[in-house]
Amino acid sequence: MASEEEIRQAFREQIVGGQILGSPFTARLGKLMLEHLDRSTEVGRRILSWEGDPATRGDLVPTRLAGALHALVIDGKDDRLKAAYPPNDVNDDVLWMAIARAFETHEGFILERLNFAPQTNEVRRSSSLLAGFLTVTDLFGKPLILSEFGASMGLNLNWDRYHYDLGGFLWGDPSSLADSSPIGRVRPRPM
Repeated sequence: MASEEEIRQAFREQIVGGQILGSPFTARLGKLMLEHLDRSTEVGRRILSWEGDPATRGDLVPTRLAGALHALVIDGKDDRLKAAYPPNDVNDDVLWMAIARAFETHEGFILERLNFAPQTNEVRRSSSLLAGFLTVTDLFGKPLILSEFGASMGLNLNWDRYHYDLGGFLWGDPSSLADSSPIGRVRPRPM
C-alpha cells in the first residue's frame, strides 16, 4: 500500500503537469485535493489508502479522480458540480463544496471509476492526425473510413463535430466554439 505522502506527491505531480501542459483546471483540482482530501468520505479513504502506485507513471490516481468528476459533469449527473466547472468561474470554496458533495452523492460512481485507468484525450495528437488524414484524402480523392476502439474516446471518429485551428488553417464545425461543454470546444493547439 502506498503511503499517504506518496499519494499526496502524486497530486503535486498533477499540479505541476497541469501547469506545464496548459491544464490549469486540472492543476487546480490537484491543489484542492492536497488541501482538503481526507478520510471523512469513502472516496477519500479509498484514495488515501491506495493499494498500488498512485503516481503519474503508475496508477494515475489524481487523473482517475479528475476523470470521475469530469464524467459526472459531462454525463449531466451532477448539476451543482457542473455549475462549478469551467466555463463557470467560481472560487475554490464553491468548487470544493461541489466536489465534496459529489463524493457523498455519487460515491458508488466515483469508487467504480477509480478502478480503471483513465483514457486521456490528447487533442494535439488528434490535430496532427487530422492534418495527415486530410492530406491523404486530398491526394487520393477518396473518402476515409476509420475504426477506433477506445483511443481518444472516439475523438478521431468525430472530427466534424469540432473546430480546429491548425496553425491558421481552420477546419471543422465553427459552431462547436459556442458550445458550453468543455468537450465541444476542443481547439487543438498547433504542434
